[in-house]
Amino acid sequence: KLAAVNTSLLGFKVDWVYILLLVATVLYNFGYSGIGFVTTNIQPDVTDVDELITGRRREGVIATFSSLLKKTISGLMSGFTGFVLKIFGLVTGEGTITQAPRAKRGINFTHIVLPVFFLALSYISVYSYKMTKKQHEMIRAAIAEKHKTGKATLTDDEKRQLEEIAGHKFEDMWIGQDGLVKAAVSESTEPSMAEQESNT
Repeated sequence: KLAAVNTSLLGFKVDWVYILLLVATVLYNFGYSGIGFVTTNIQPDVTDVDELITGRRREGVIATFSSLLKKTISGLMSGFTGFVLKIFGLVTGEGTITQAPRAKRGINFTHIVLPVFFLALSYISVYSYKMTKKQHEMIRAAIAEKHKTGKATLTDDEKRQLEEIAGHKFEDMWIGQDGLVKAAVSESTEPSMAEQESNT
């Protein structure tokens, strides 16, 4: 067996299985660094599209929600993995334990089949991402013009692209409402810093 074959590394006896595990761990991070950080890398895009719709810059809200979602899913998946392994009859405890074939199939299912399935869904969602770099530059230019003049000058094709990206009709978004420089949604009822200082 591979685990029984030893090699000498700097005078230490090392099982090949541990070397393979180390290599697999390193290679895993190369793959994860791509799909795993997509949500973080597109946060500026999401922030600009949100401003396109609402007229507000909410980087903090978006970043907080993204972090909450990641941590929640991570915790749920850890518990789900243990639940699935229990269904397959995995035996835990101290000492030498012999797992039944069904339990081994459960390990393969949770550590091979499910990751490949969810990774495929992730790649599908990434490749269906609609915004291009040119469109992002168009959005940023439209937002800057809107703040400056109160109106964004766009062609019919550009308006159509914005509707596809944002999922809203152009006239229903902040960017499509002429003369409305501030956000279309109601402002907070809390007094501003200047008002608080004037009242003290």
